[in-house]
Amino acid sequence: MAAAALVLIGPSGAGKSTLLRALSAQLPDLRTVRTLTTRPRRPGETSDTHEFVDEAEFAERKSAALGVHRHYGHDYALPRLDSEPGHPVAACLRAVVLDRLRALHPDLYVVAAEAPVPDLLRRLRERGDLERAEPEVLAAELDHGRRLADLVVDTREPVPECLDRIREVWP
Repeated sequence: MAAAALVLIGPSGAGKSTLLRALSAQLPDLRTVRTLTTRPRRPGETSDTHEFVDEAEFAERKSAALGVHRHYGHDYALPRLDSEPGHPVAACLRAVVLDRLRALHPDLYVVAAEAPVPDLLRRLRERGDLERAEPEVLAAELDHGRRLADLVVDTREPVPECLDRIREVWP
């Protein structure tokens, strides 16, 4: 039987991508599902959690996605999270799409990555992502994520400690 798909949720700046990259380094057979997005790549940003496309390509490919949502003026779509025995699958996404995803994948294991709002704001400022630096929105997404998660990790802790907590219960 295939392991349940792992989904990392959390607001912008919570450390989802950092955790996923570190987890991929530990698990060479992990298949990372990338979100399709019209958002431009930030300077220095890798493409390990997003596939960056223009609006025309997004329009062509969105019908194959599990769900589509708009966030800060950009479109996002999530491909299927199918896994194979011995090849677990993981993705980073927003909590807002989790209910739709759980309807198709009821065995998801959800980890909420979080840090206090002042830390999130600092991280967003450091990466030049000021459009997402809205304290009320970040606080609401943290609260929403806690209610949906099977596990909550505080990303102020060192990444190896966060991964240890995740690996204790998944896969």
